[in-house]
Amino acid sequence: MHKEWPHATESLGHPPGKTYMPLTYLDQVALLKLGYSAKDDGFRASVNAVIASGLVTVVVSSWHLVETAHKTNLQKAIALAEFIDSLNPMWLLERLNIMKLDVEEDFYRFANVDFEPMPRVTTRSAAIGSLLGERDSPRYDIPSRDFVRQWIERPDQTAVLDRSYRGNAEALTWARG
Repeated sequence: MHKEWPHATESLGHPPGKTYMPLTYLDQVALLKLGYSAKDDGFRASVNAVIASGLVTVVVSSWHLVETAHKTNLQKAIALAEFIDSLNPMWLLERLNIMKLDVEEDFYRFANVDFEPMPRVTTRSAAIGSLLGERDSPRYDIPSRDFVRQWIERPDQTAVLDRSYRGNAEALTWARG
């Protein structure tokens, strides 16, 4: 169990005695650069060692897959999707879902109700389910390459995601007044 940096976990407001691994969010550019560099076996071994050590948890979002599906070269897009999965990432919930959790938890704190905070990063299947307004389900436990391949071959199928993202953006705009 990792016990370094206790000041960092305390400064983030985490309960004392709990250990949290550093989360590293990779934007699409960083992910592309890392994937390109990881073609070198030595570099890839180093990346794998850091991830296996548990010192870093990579975080991505469903938007990474949407952006990857906008590539014109299917093989490169599939390779990037497989690289994403090889990092064993956690998946960031969409902003609207995070905002809902923030509001709920603020209310519980205000009402002085004990509660267990919900994580903002989760499994891919739970993040996809949340995006669609559903619970985590094995039906969403689909390799990233399958999402990307399907969306490249059938771009009309991203319509559901486009509506969800558009709805999230509109809700955020409305909420910010």
